[in-house]
Amino acid sequence: MVLYNFVKITNNKDPFDFTIECTSMKNGRARVSCLRANLFAWEDNGGVGKWRPVWDYFFKDFSHYVCEKRDCANLAEAREYRQVVYERYRAKLESNNNILAENDLKTTQQISV
Repeated sequence: MVLYNFVKITNNKDPFDFTIECTSMKNGRARVSCLRANLFAWEDNGGVGKWRPVWDYFFKDFSHYVCEKRDCANLAEAREYRQVVYERYRAKLESNNNILAENDLKTTQQISV
């Protein structure tokens, strides 16, 4: 079993705009640094090669942190679990957004009375 870190990278201006990266590197910050270095190398080569969607976050106001760690048998299992983590965070955001909308509605009703 290999310990994988799951790194959440988020657009600070839109909490619904995020991705989850998985890595077996011991430090999640090193993974983000490698991703940025890959982006810079891609730019230096004139954009030749495959574009990675995660690179979009580096042009935005972004933050990142290790949100979870888990032992996985292989990379395929880690990628499957990455989707589980993504869906969990997405559901949490939607739940919080619904609570905020309900509170806004209650506040609006109290003001109009």
